[in-house]
Amino acid sequence: MPRLICATCGTQYPESPQPPAACPICEDERQYVASGGQRWTETAALGRDHAVVWGKEAEGLFGLRIRPAFAIGQRAFLVRHRDGNILWDCLSLIDRAIGG
Repeated sequence: MPRLICATCGTQYPESPQPPAACPICEDERQYVASGGQRWTETAALGRDHAVVWGKEAEGLFGLRIRPAFAIGQRAFLVRHRDGNILWDCLSLIDRAIGG
């Protein structure tokens, strides 16, 4: 069963044979749903035409984005440090470029 992803906000939901009735994130009055209605995708489909792109923000700090842009354009940050790394925030796609 696929883990469906809301194409509007990028939130991934647990495995399910059917899409959720609605995305609670997008139902919030501060968010929106496109005039065509709620759309869903899954990781495999997203990975066919999108990729994660790295960019160096500063020494030891990298920004990660999905390209072409997806959902609300989230970006994550990877802080590299000799004592360990921290990935701050999340993306809707983990591909081989970042997941090994």
